[in-house]
Amino acid sequence: QKSDSILLSKIDDVIQKMHGGGSLDWTLSQIMSLKPSSSGIVYWEFDRQIHVPGWNSMWKALMGEAPTKNITREDFIKQCKKSKLDFFAGVDFGWNCAAVVVLAIDGKENVYVVDLMMVAKKSDPELASLIKTVLHPKYELQMITPDVANPGGIHELKKADLPTTSEINKDVHMGINLIKGFLKVPGTTNDTRIYFAPDLESRVPDEPGIIEEFELYHLEEDKTGRLLDDRDPVKERDHAQDALRYFM
Repeated sequence: QKSDSILLSKIDDVIQKMHGGGSLDWTLSQIMSLKPSSSGIVYWEFDRQIHVPGWNSMWKALMGEAPTKNITREDFIKQCKKSKLDFFAGVDFGWNCAAVVVLAIDGKENVYVVDLMMVAKKSDPELASLIKTVLHPKYELQMITPDVANPGGIHELKKADLPTTSEINKDVHMGINLIKGFLKVPGTTNDTRIYFAPDLESRVPDEPGIIEEFELYHLEEDKTGRLLDDRDPVKERDHAQDALRYFM
């Protein structure tokens, strides 16, 4: 189909832009309209090469030197415990999808997001039980920061004798800005203070994991395409990063 409309891009220009856009997954997501344009992405600082560097690079950030062997998840968690790092968890409740993000913080205030539990069709008592029987024994969680909008869920966490606080600020924009400050240290080019494990996948159908959420989380647009940056971002595909934000 041919058109002289100035609103349409030439097919060669579109192909060239897609070739330069990044990975095949990124290109397909653009074509399938799964991912908004970069101009509307909230966490534009997020870069997989920097923030999801793999266990070896996470080890180097933690220990200050490169490992002498390839590091596994088990190696890294064991070293975190040996280095006496504390583990924490953020919780986003939800019937269709609930998320629990586990992270550790070192003495340099680097954050290591090491685990993700995403489940569907679980009641608050069932979610509390999963945290108590699966995550808490593995990490000895020092504190859990849940969504304060669900007092019933908080009650279930405390009822399960899990260390839980409800003294958090849920302000979305403040939480986003805090995370941005960890994604890219102010005054630097690529320095970061937050790292994500490479295997943080969602087990809930049609729900992305936290890595994909960071790449999809976007601002709302009005009918003319103007970004509404004075409003909260679009409330979708955000369960895991919400759980992280509650802790931050």
